[in-house]
Amino acid sequence: MLVFWWLTYKLPVEREVDDAALGETANAVRWEAPNIAEIWDTFSVH
Repeated sequence: MLVFWWLTYKLPVEREVDDAALGETANAVRWEAPNIAEIWDTFSVH
């Protein structure tokens, strides 16, 4: 849930969710970037 919260509320609206944004999210929530990329691939529609 923290990953989706970060992507929804902390990432600027005009910015696309790309590898750099996922990397910043990984640093912010202290997760490994490949884990977040896997979650994003699974739930990218949401």
